[in-house]
Amino acid sequence: MSKAICLDVDGVVSDLVGGINRELDKRGLSDFDYAHWVVGVFEDELTQEIFGDATFWMNLKPFVDSWYQVNEWWADGFDIFLVTARYSEVAKRTLLPWLDAWRIQYSQVFFKDMGSKLEIVSELDPVFMVEDNPYEVRALRDGDVDCYLMRAWYNSQFWEDFPSIGSLSEVVL
Repeated sequence: MSKAICLDVDGVVSDLVGGINRELDKRGLSDFDYAHWVVGVFEDELTQEIFGDATFWMNLKPFVDSWYQVNEWWADGFDIFLVTARYSEVAKRTLLPWLDAWRIQYSQVFFKDMGSKLEIVSELDPVFMVEDNPYEVRALRDGDVDCYLMRAWYNSQFWEDFPSIGSLSEVVL
C-alpha cells in the first residue's frame, strides 16, 4: 500500500478564504465578490495587488484541523506531498517559509498550473488526494486518483458530485 498523501494547499491546508476576507475587511471592501478568485481567475487590479503581496501570503493561517491531521499523518509515517496551483512568484516564494513557520510537515511541494495536477499526482500514486477545486477533483478522479473535495462555500454545488469532506480528519485510512 502506498504511504503517500497528496494535498492541495490553499483551501485545504491554508485558510485562503479567511485571509482574503481579512484583507478585504482591512480595505473596507467586505462586500466585494471574489468568487472568481477561488476558481482561478486573477485578472483584476485588486487581485494582482493582494496576491502579489508577500505579507498577505505569510499572514495566512492554516486550518487548525488540517495542521493537526497533516502532522499526525506525518508522524504515522506517511509522505505528505503538497500539490498547489499557486501561480505568482510571490505566492510560490512564500510557501516554504510559511510551512516552516507553522511547523507543517511535508515531504515535497509541487507547483503545477491549474488543471495540470494529474500528471504528478499519478506518479506519486497516493492513497488519496484532497482538493478544493471541483474541476481538479474531476480531472483527478477521471485519472483514477482517489480524490476528495474539501467542502467550501464556493464549491457547494459539487458536494453531491464527488466524495466531499469538511475536514481532513474525516478521511479514514
